[in-house]
Amino acid sequence: MFGRGFPCLAATLAIVSACSETPTTPQLAPGSLLASADRTVKTVPFKAFQTQTPGDPSGVACPAGETPGVATAEGTGSHLGDFTSVTITCINAPVGVWSRVDGTFTAANGDELEIEMDAVNFARVIFFDAGTGDFISAGGLNVVGGTGRFDGATGSMTFRSTGNVFVPGAFTTIVGEISSPGSIKWGTP
Repeated sequence: MFGRGFPCLAATLAIVSACSETPTTPQLAPGSLLASADRTVKTVPFKAFQTQTPGDPSGVACPAGETPGVATAEGTGSHLGDFTSVTITCINAPVGVWSRVDGTFTAANGDELEIEMDAVNFARVIFFDAGTGDFISAGGLNVVGGTGRFDGATGSMTFRSTGNVFVPGAFTTIVGEISSPGSIKWGTP
């Protein structure tokens, strides 16, 4: 059933594990089948509110016909406390759809939470009043890691931003769930 090499592999694994004085955590490639099967992650609710202002988009590369953007923000959020954030975007303005949203939330202690746009629930303008300039945009975000207590973080969120095209900035609410800081455990729960 396993082939002739299996007894040798089993014996090698037994010898190597017997020689180890301290247990080790398997180091598997992110996204590999074994990596996802061998760990359990507890998720917790996430909610944040931030006030955004435009930043300098020079140096942001976007597909032809799309407008680059950078937003800096200050806010407060669960598991982050007070934070700052920088978000890089590319938007097809006439259509009101983003092709890119990448961001970093930085907590007061320097720990960072990394997000990117959810390709299925992508960012888009859901309301625009040409007369007043008022707009609402919304979409999905995926948590793709971080540093410090957010190292290896996962999760999904949705955002809703309101603003006015004639007044720089926007107000954004973000809700969803993230892996509980420090909750990634190897083995069975």
